[in-house]
Amino acid sequence: MAQRTAAEQSPDIPEKAEKVSENDPAATDFAEIVRRHQSAVFSIALHFLADRSAAEELAQDVFLQLHANLPTIKSDDHMKFWLRKVTAHRCIDHKRRRSASMTRPNRPRPAHRPTSSWPEGCASMSRLCRRSRVWS
Repeated sequence: MAQRTAAEQSPDIPEKAEKVSENDPAATDFAEIVRRHQSAVFSIALHFLADRSAAEELAQDVFLQLHANLPTIKSDDHMKFWLRKVTAHRCIDHKRRRSASMTRPNRPRPAHRPTSSWPEGCASMSRLCRRSRVWS
């Protein structure tokens, strides 16, 4: 038996979400905050990541983090600063994780080509070591 998605189980979820936000002043306030700042957050993420789907996902994560930290935000200016800072840091973390997960191609090592003075340098090094008795 195939599992049904949440939208298939309850097709009226968007309607319920709208009713909740209409009745809950905190939800409408947060929706207004998201509407006001979503373009700035998305623009920063898109600039950093240059990938639309990754930028959308990251912006959504930033707003989820904002919702959790909303009681600590003191003013609208503080919120703008907080959103810019968190978005930039999240983008940096995303790029760091992405570059760490990418496998780098194995390049063949160049063959070692000693310089013309290599044997002389080695002989003088062994004489120096014998004199100082570093190596016995």
